[in-house]
Amino acid sequence: MAVEIDIDKFDKWVHRKFPTVRVRGDEYCVDSIFADDRKQHLWINPSKNAFHCWKTDRSGNVLSFVSRVEECEYNEAIDKVARDPRDVRGFHSSVESLKRKVEVLQREKQRRELLLPKGYMRFEDGHGETYQDCLDYLVKRNIDPRPYDIGYCESGEYKGGIVLPVFDPDGLLVYWTIRMTKKGSRYRNPPKDTFSLSKEDVIWSGKKWPDPESVVMLTEGIFDAITLRQCGFPSVSLLGKDLHDHQKILLKQMNYSIILSADNDKRGKEAMKRIYGKLLGAGIEVLGSVSPQEEKDWNETLVKRGKKYVRSYIPGAIQRLDISSRIKEMLSDV
Repeated sequence: MAVEIDIDKFDKWVHRKFPTVRVRGDEYCVDSIFADDRKQHLWINPSKNAFHCWKTDRSGNVLSFVSRVEECEYNEAIDKVARDPRDVRGFHSSVESLKRKVEVLQREKQRRELLLPKGYMRFEDGHGETYQDCLDYLVKRNIDPRPYDIGYCESGEYKGGIVLPVFDPDGLLVYWTIRMTKKGSRYRNPPKDTFSLSKEDVIWSGKKWPDPESVVMLTEGIFDAITLRQCGFPSVSLLGKDLHDHQKILLKQMNYSIILSADNDKRGKEAMKRIYGKLLGAGIEVLGSVSPQEEKDWNETLVKRGKKYVRSYIPGAIQRLDISSRIKEMLSDV
């Protein structure tokens, strides 16, 4: 009989051996043992008996990984994390493993909910002056907060700020940034010890990412990505003017084909060239670039010219790129 990884035993083993463990659905993310890593680039899926290091591209089965970490024989690794094929507990063991997995996911969900900034409120539950000020800000930018879990801070140091949650492809909260609506700093980010990931490690895509292998528009800012989504174009945001290692991993993992869409200014054009080179270097397909014709960014274009203009301008601009027919899928529903 094939050796089956015992989820319960593996869960205890990996949390004992690694100081930082992130659970993403069926996967456990830890610092790579093959390279200098503090960003959990090594992902292990005990259900599939497989691991992959995104930093070195090494792969293998869970038992070989355990053998390497423990510096032990393969049979010893089986004792540490696998279910004995002669085990007759069968059904009961599977149920216990499932319960353990559900408990882990529930704890992870609760922990992440606690990581939202103090004073956070959903707009659906909001009321009062601060709520109205934040809602007015979004209305002026033609942004609907409801599909993207956008909230606001009713109190605390971020009072009056728009909370923009960032989720991973499994829909788990991994970061947030706050757009302040009053004078002072425009954006506020979480304290460094809040998340294991930093701004440079994440991509904004709302809670539901575009399907794998989609044609996706890549923007600098979150509000530009939301603007494009509202106009019918799959889009994600880098939260800045550069592309970093973990962001490349996420884009490559989703196998997206990219249409670059940086701001229409000098810094945006410089960023586009830099990001274009990094995407190609990572082996990510880049179909071309499309930016606003006159306004600085897509949200400004939406506010000044309206949704109808954006929905008509972008397909024409993309078609003028003279790229493959794959983009027709993206344009067919617009």
